[in-house]
Amino acid sequence: MSDSATPGWRQSVQDICTSIDRLHDRLQEVAAEDRLRILHQLQDSLTDLHTQAREQAITAARADGLPLRRIATAAGCSHEQVRHILQRHTSPAAGPPGPPPRQPRTGPPRPQ
Repeated sequence: MSDSATPGWRQSVQDICTSIDRLHDRLQEVAAEDRLRILHQLQDSLTDLHTQAREQAITAARADGLPLRRIATAAGCSHEQVRHILQRHTSPAAGPPGPPPRQPRTGPPRPQ
């Protein structure tokens, strides 16, 4: 973390690491198959949380005026990945690229 990170955040990260260490110790008492399921669930949750937090931080950094390459360096990814993330979060529908949705017809129905 940079020197600009507040001590409160550093403590929060340390607390999470300590909790994970305790969880690891407690998992040793669980049957192997159950342990694998729990670890898989934990990994999915942490991956989702990390992805959301990282993308929000990238979007905030860009809003603060940071250039793509500087954001990429701080996030540990390429500037192209940053560009793609920003495109997803700044597009009007935040959906896949393509033609705009069709507008419903206004008028009498077509004869069949």
